[in-house]
Amino acid sequence: MLHEGFVLIEKDLRAFVKENDWSLFQDKYIAVTCSTDAIVPLWAYMLIASNLKPFAKKVVLGNKIDLEKSIFADILNQP
Repeated sequence: MLHEGFVLIEKDLRAFVKENDWSLFQDKYIAVTCSTDAIVPLWAYMLIASNLKPFAKKVVLGNKIDLEKSIFADILNQP
């Protein structure tokens, strides 16, 4: 989604979000992150997460470790 690996093009991201089949992520645990040094605005992560939310079991803005910590916290906080 990054042009030349550094620049996020809003129009391209919005087209991707609109055309993507989010049901592929049904009941999955998802970490939304950027693995490059690009500066990605927070709204881009939130846009993707909001489209994943109806399908995914859990969505975390962060990396795999952040996701695992969140899952473990949920388990430990269960009554």
